[in-house]
Amino acid sequence: MRKILFGVLLTASFVGIPDVRAESCSLGSRESMLNYMQEFATGFPAFSRAVAMGTNPDANQRLASFREAVANCELNLQLTGMAACFSSANRLAEMNARRRSISGLASQGMEMSDQDYQAQLPSILKTLPPELSNGLPSNWREVAAQKGWQAVSYRSRTVGNPGPSKSYMRVLFKIPGKPYERWIQFTIGELNDPTRPEQLVDAIAVNTETKQISFNQFWRNTSGTDPQPRSSGAHGSGGNMDSCITCHPNGMREISPAPGSYNAKDAPVIEAMNASMQAYKRLNWQGLDMDAYGPALGQTDGCVRCHNGYTGDPAVSRGALTVMTAASNFRHKLVDDLSMTPTTLSSRDEALQYLKNIPLNIPEEARQKLLTDVYFGSSPSNFDHTRRTLDWLRDNIGLNGLPYLTAADHARYQAALNEMRLENLAVATNNPALTPGRASEEETREWLLKDCDIPPPRAVPPPAVVDSDGADEPANGATNGSGGSSATQQ
Repeated sequence: MRKILFGVLLTASFVGIPDVRAESCSLGSRESMLNYMQEFATGFPAFSRAVAMGTNPDANQRLASFREAVANCELNLQLTGMAACFSSANRLAEMNARRRSISGLASQGMEMSDQDYQAQLPSILKTLPPELSNGLPSNWREVAAQKGWQAVSYRSRTVGNPGPSKSYMRVLFKIPGKPYERWIQFTIGELNDPTRPEQLVDAIAVNTETKQISFNQFWRNTSGTDPQPRSSGAHGSGGNMDSCITCHPNGMREISPAPGSYNAKDAPVIEAMNASMQAYKRLNWQGLDMDAYGPALGQTDGCVRCHNGYTGDPAVSRGALTVMTAASNFRHKLVDDLSMTPTTLSSRDEALQYLKNIPLNIPEEARQKLLTDVYFGSSPSNFDHTRRTLDWLRDNIGLNGLPYLTAADHARYQAALNEMRLENLAVATNNPALTPGRASEEETREWLLKDCDIPPPRAVPPPAVVDSDGADEPANGATNGSGGSSATQQ
């Protein structure tokens, strides 16, 4: 009986007769479903952050109607094999509904309220390890060595610490474990006030089995101790969390320290940490469906060579840049620290590698003086600091009585980096996809239809030419002989 019923349903779906469980479905055949999807994608607004966040009324209305159609035709979609064609739009519609239902409740930018997100965190991420439970110990390097953790101190080039000092200094731990590997980062005092207590602690847990990544933050008191979950509002934090997804399309983001901002002993540890982050490959954010946020941005400027959502060369593939990625982040990574660049040349790579190797090439005392002279204590990191770093190395003398950097190499590196920055600045400034962060209508349509089997347009045959003297001859001069041209030989 079950086989007979299934056969009836299958037959009904292909001839367009709605079955008893899809009485309101108006899409009974593959052709009607494909036509519906093509019309939906063609009329859909260009993908933008407003579309993703549920603040575009036209998109909201279209997605609500789409969800209703999918709900009514779910069985037919499965029976006709058209579920994949509808999948991108369906994920978008479901994400859009979640976004609108939690409007104003998700400072982290996830698809659930901060309260629900905290409740679903893995227990290992709800607290800090006992060794770090009262803040950053003064002997943190010894603690890390005893526990078998990796630990480094460096200067960020991207985001200043919250609070009045706006420090860019960090201490980062990698804590191994199964299935969770944890990454815990403490903000610390700036170069001109290194003992000043800081308050923020970032914590990430990566489940290496499920490939899920979860994020939490803690907030210390004004003495730098007693870290408590930031979402609780403890120690005057306000209870609002940072939105990590606006800068971390990969989940994990490799460390890109300011040149010379870590010591020689930390250099191999940073290399090992970055290798670990690269090895994760694609990670899935807890509380977020990254595949629902439209086409990858930067398709015309080489960005998708790397930022393609892990669909390209495994050696270089990264998470896609989407409308959720902050436009200010694009600009900073392109024109300030040059760590995200669509094109490279050997001369540029050589200059970047030289900056990376500074801790290995100058004494520790000179390195610390370089940082103080270049950053004057506390200041944001930008391209000008890179130029100042090269100037300092040219103008200061090493133990051998020679400048750390020759005038010729200085000029060569400056020229290569200036050239790179000008090209990147053009990308950051002139690309409408990256600023303010939106896909084109055509890119949006292609993304919505990417899993649909759309047949190519039918070729229109040329009109037949009939010779009055040979009306019985095949059209277009085709013959049955081997020397003639026929349709099968074109």
